[in-house]
Amino acid sequence: AVVSTQSTGKGLSKYESIQTSRLKKDLNDLVTRYTKGQKQISTRERGVIKRSRTNSARSSESGGGGGGGVHQNDQLLDQEHVWLDGQEILEREQQIKKIEDDMVTVADMMREIGYLVHDQGVNIDNIEAHIYETNQNVDEGTSLLGQADRSVQKRRKRKICLTVTFIIILVALILTIVLVQKLQN
Repeated sequence: AVVSTQSTGKGLSKYESIQTSRLKKDLNDLVTRYTKGQKQISTRERGVIKRSRTNSARSSESGGGGGGGVHQNDQLLDQEHVWLDGQEILEREQQIKKIEDDMVTVADMMREIGYLVHDQGVNIDNIEAHIYETNQNVDEGTSLLGQADRSVQKRRKRKICLTVTFIIILVALILTIVLVQKLQN
């Protein structure tokens, strides 16, 4: 598809500048939403982990007392499961923390990339403006060269006209002198 490019002075068409600003805004919005979503996920995971720890602590506290070896074995197995669950939860929490740190790093990198893209866009705009100026200067120079060429041609015609006029006057003067001398003789 061909897009008409009406120059805005900087070398970018209105369509291109609108599209560029929209893309920059969308990128920033996307990074912001992504970061917020990751923080919400992290917060929910922490809540689940805290509830799990609380439930584990309650179940280990409420199990104490009664009688018999079978009940104690069940309690020991339950405590072992709680301990293993606690270890898994701690490992999961560490992994979540690492993922959260990685997400923050990625978000920072995306922001930096956005700034770099913006800076490069400004540089490209400057280059386009210089190209546009150069194009105008070349057009102006071509126009001035055309004017100079016409001026040189006019001067050349004047010189030829003056030379022809001078020769005609000189011939008329010589003829006059020759006729005057013949008439005097």
